[in-house]
Amino acid sequence: MPDWLQVAIAGVLLLLNSFFVLAEFAIIKIRPSRVEELVRHGGLNASLVKHITSNVDAYLATIQLGITMASLGIGWLGEPAIARLIEPHLLDLPAAWGKTASYSLSFGIAFVLITLMHVVLGENVPKLIAIRRPTRASLLTAAPLHLFHKTFYLPMVMLNGMAGLVLRLTGFKTPDAAESTHSDEELKILLSHSQESGALPLSRLLLFENLFDFGYTQVKDVMHKAPEIAWLSSAKPWAENLATVRARKFSRYPLCGADLSDVKGIVHFKHVWLSEGCSAGTDPDIAKLVQPVFFFAEETPLERAMLELRQKRGHMALVRDKAGKVTGLFTLEDVLEELVGEIQDEFEAPTPSLLSDIIVPQAVDPHLPQAPKSEILKRLLTALTGARTDISFVEAWDIVWRREQTFNSALGSGIAIFHGRLPNLPRPALALGRSHHGLDFGAPDKKPVHLVFLLLTSIKEPGIHLRLLSRVASLSSDDTFRRNLLHARTPGDILDILQAFSHSTT
Repeated sequence: MPDWLQVAIAGVLLLLNSFFVLAEFAIIKIRPSRVEELVRHGGLNASLVKHITSNVDAYLATIQLGITMASLGIGWLGEPAIARLIEPHLLDLPAAWGKTASYSLSFGIAFVLITLMHVVLGENVPKLIAIRRPTRASLLTAAPLHLFHKTFYLPMVMLNGMAGLVLRLTGFKTPDAAESTHSDEELKILLSHSQESGALPLSRLLLFENLFDFGYTQVKDVMHKAPEIAWLSSAKPWAENLATVRARKFSRYPLCGADLSDVKGIVHFKHVWLSEGCSAGTDPDIAKLVQPVFFFAEETPLERAMLELRQKRGHMALVRDKAGKVTGLFTLEDVLEELVGEIQDEFEAPTPSLLSDIIVPQAVDPHLPQAPKSEILKRLLTALTGARTDISFVEAWDIVWRREQTFNSALGSGIAIFHGRLPNLPRPALALGRSHHGLDFGAPDKKPVHLVFLLLTSIKEPGIHLRLLSRVASLSSDDTFRRNLLHARTPGDILDILQAFSHSTT
């Protein structure tokens, strides 16, 4: 066979090797959720990709067979052919080297060239393409790979059986479902990466964060404590109960006897105004209009309580402690607020959310040192807890730093926002630090962080947390705001800038 033909065949085998490497990394890299999306949009190749990724072990074995055959062919045909083509050009070497030296040198050069082309063109280039474009690579390689798999099906059955036998002999077992699913922490990391890359808005990331926290929230974390509960009494005249309704403007109230420990049921005011007593112009008998009341223990998971209320078609429930005493009340609205933030109707006054109202002057640090992220957080937290004795350093550090392990505080554009929700915080607190040289926080845009915020709020007020966090993020996206903060000379100047811009965005 002519040497040029052997080199041409080796080139074809090199392309075949590249194809198999491209297919291998593509089916490993592509996400199952992306495959499902492709299938929903239709297309034969999408169905093939789903079939391949559902039988990944069998197809990886097919790919390995293809890579091995192509690699052996490249070495068998390409190396000697290239060596023979090079050897005549080495005959002019000094006579002392002899013909053996020129022959060996030609094979050495051929070996280096074949290895270089195999590694670069046959391995690295297709691998990088598959990693960067897994969807397109999967769709392009699906049909040829499926055909190759069908062609060598019987040999692959034998090879897979032999491989499985070796695994069983060495103690490896079939992976369980937990190995192929994502844990909560893994999902948080995936969402964090999506937000950092700009594919997920910060507001939606915070919503997902609340959803993960929702599974660990208990009824006592969201309930309104007993002294805050507005209730009606069957022992009081209608005029007094009506005064309570007019003052609090709720639609549902617990109906009790002499006190909150004697609960008769729940009264919905729609039923009261549609009752015969109100229609006739007389005082309604609210004791006859009560609906069933539901009770939950303080430690009941909020997720379970929500499901039970939905099943029982209830909207309000009372909370009892271990002794059976009523300690609080919660509604489905309180449950929803844990996810989407505070919901205010037309009768509720808006909660102030000015950053200038919650900034702690003693926790404004215009000269952050060059230090790791953990040290910066400790520095701001130390200043904050030194000025606010109602904040526990240990508790705040644990909550904020644990979140930081999953969700990066760096948002890009030189901004980072540490934040956390504490169980016993009476009012929000904000600290602010500035670095002239910039800090390496691993920001999504690879830029150093110059402004670092630390926001702490109560776990019982998710709406305020979301609103304040959104306000910080919104202000931080303002070029003028950032520029003014970076050029401020004193902590007092920083406070003045924060106050001016806080009012301008309300």
